[in-house]
Order: sequence, then structure tokens, then C-alpha cells
Amino acid sequence: MEDTKNKNKKINSLSVSTLIIANLFPLGGVLFFGMDIVSVILLYWFESIVIGFFNVLKMIKIKGSLNSPYIPFFILQYVIFSSVHFYAILGILKLGWTTGEAQDIFLLISKYFNVIFF
Repeated sequence: MEDTKNKNKKINSLSVSTLIIANLFPLGGVLFFGMDIVSVILLYWFESIVIGFFNVLKMIKIKGSLNSPYIPFFILQYVIFSSVHFYAILGILKLGWTTGEAQDIFLLISKYFNVIFF
């Protein structure tokens, strides 16, 4: 029982440390490199993509292979969620992009997903 508590403390401290370090990058970008709010928001959006990728790796590790039907389902719903989330960000920020420019970015992101997941 004591080993489990120590292991959980290590995992929690690692999670907290990772979270703090990950959030120092946008802070440093704003303070030292002049990142604007749009860049920070898009950086956090991309962070959610990275989190989804690592969740797929966790599922592969747990299931032991890619043959689980849950993995493609997760990828599909995560791509849909991320796409809607991205367009919501564009809509909220009103970046002034034309539909064609936003569509070009969406196609670029779709190609990125295809390279990573398929």
C-alpha cells in the first residue's frame, strides 16, 4: 500500500512539473518573443492535438496493438472535435481570413493528421 502511495506521489509531481514547464513556453513567447494572443491561443489548440496523439499511444500500449476498434474511433472523433474547435477559434478571433485561407489551413492540418495517424 505504501509503494502505491509513493508511486502516485511521483506520478503527480511529474504531471505537475510537466504542466508547469509546458506552460512556461507560451509565457516565454509572450514575454521575450512578442507572441500575440492569436499565437498563444493557436499554440494551446495545437497542444490539444499533441495530447490526443499521446492518448492514442497510451491506447496502443494498453491494447497491445492497433487492432482495437476503439483507436480508429477515437482518432476520428478527435479529428472532428479538433476541426470544430479550430473553426470555433477562428470564428471567435475573427482573424479576417477568407474562407479559402481558412480552408487551406484546415487542409494542411488534415494532411498532418494523415501523416501521423494513417
